[in-house]
Amino acid sequence: MANKNMVRKWIYFCCSSSIINFREKLRERTGLLEWNWNIFSRTIFFGCYHIGDYIRILLHVGPRKVFWTGSDILNLTPFWARLLSRGRHYCENEVERRALRVRGIDAEVLPMIFTDFESEECFLPARKTHVFLTAHEGREKEYGIPIIVDEVSRECHKTTFHVYGVSGRSRRNVIFHGKVSEEQFDREIRAYHAALRLNEFDGMSEVVAKSILCGQYPISKIIYPHIETYTDTKDLIRKIRALEIKQFPNQERIYWQTLFECNLQILLT
Repeated sequence: MANKNMVRKWIYFCCSSSIINFREKLRERTGLLEWNWNIFSRTIFFGCYHIGDYIRILLHVGPRKVFWTGSDILNLTPFWARLLSRGRHYCENEVERRALRVRGIDAEVLPMIFTDFESEECFLPARKTHVFLTAHEGREKEYGIPIIVDEVSRECHKTTFHVYGVSGRSRRNVIFHGKVSEEQFDREIRAYHAALRLNEFDGMSEVVAKSILCGQYPISKIIYPHIETYTDTKDLIRKIRALEIKQFPNQERIYWQTLFECNLQILLT
């Protein structure tokens, strides 16, 4: 966790308006001052989604870093990639790095969590398994909600699936919580066994990060070190069923605690 009492006055950050909900989190997590067209400063640009982001980065004269956060990569054209390539670039997994490389940008992989999440160990074995996942309205397919509701939940009878962020009709062993505050979300997920992240293109999801930091056993479609992944729906069902026999907290949480802190320091160097 960044020392909030030591503001790094020689480095600034700029957050894209497309991920504006992360601005205060970034301020708290990094201890940086917000960029205000001080174009000669050392600056980290988080998110590069639209023409406004492109112009700010191009007009910045001083040392710059660009941290790509997910779908901004999919919007990037080779033309803009050539213009934006100066400076150091970061992303959060190999899927993103390959997509950037195709567009002409070489990036370093730095998985991050930008929330000061209290990562206490809280995994407890239980007779019934509970897992959770999130989605955005209108993008349920991207987040794998239909697969969970229509296929996986039918095969994993001993597991309860908690869906946050979207509304739906709760049925059998699927509970739709809808939109809740981050405080409520953080409180409730601590009682679960694992996060599911079915997105095929994604940054380092806070869902996965919070789950592993709690000593849970998250399952991700995208490969990360020491985090379970799966190849197809049948494999996902097997991995979820395997959660039933977990008796102890996932000690890989220590690896990820250390990695997140080391990566933050690399980014701020």
